[in-house]
Amino acid sequence: MDRHAAYRIRKRSGFRHRRLSSSAGFSNIGLYCSDLQRTMESADIIGSILGCTPVPLAELRELNNGDAAQLTRLEAARIQNPEPKSEMSDWRPYANTETWREMIQRTSSALMKILSCDAKTTIVVGHGNSGQALIQARLELPLELEVSFQFDVASVTELRVNQWGEREIVRLNSIHDS
Repeated sequence: MDRHAAYRIRKRSGFRHRRLSSSAGFSNIGLYCSDLQRTMESADIIGSILGCTPVPLAELRELNNGDAAQLTRLEAARIQNPEPKSEMSDWRPYANTETWREMIQRTSSALMKILSCDAKTTIVVGHGNSGQALIQARLELPLELEVSFQFDVASVTELRVNQWGEREIVRLNSIHDS
């Protein structure tokens, strides 16, 4: 991880810790990340600030781009399958790639693991597409609804249980302390 990203994560996590610990009590935290190096490094920084250990889950990995992995956008465009006129959820843009439906199913299994824990506050450190799939599953939005959330580098999505015992999303793409 580059120094600048690590600095942003430490700074933003520190702000978030002070804000949340003063209002919600920060004694029961679930911190999750994908099992890929960058998210594990980010989650380790956040965990050291918050006093908890991140739980890596392979199901939170980014969309598997199959044969397009490690290619430039131009190179990937050359091997891309044509887009369907409808029903994008089962489209395989490249050979050996995973579909949006498959990624939703994968991230939904991670969500079930996350929600089965007793954490009052849950923090997920992840990736763009799998983050979108996780939020789509969390909100129980239909698969056919093409959702799009932009996640910035060093941003965090927070989930919590409110005073009525309902699980809810507190923040998406949080990069500020407000």
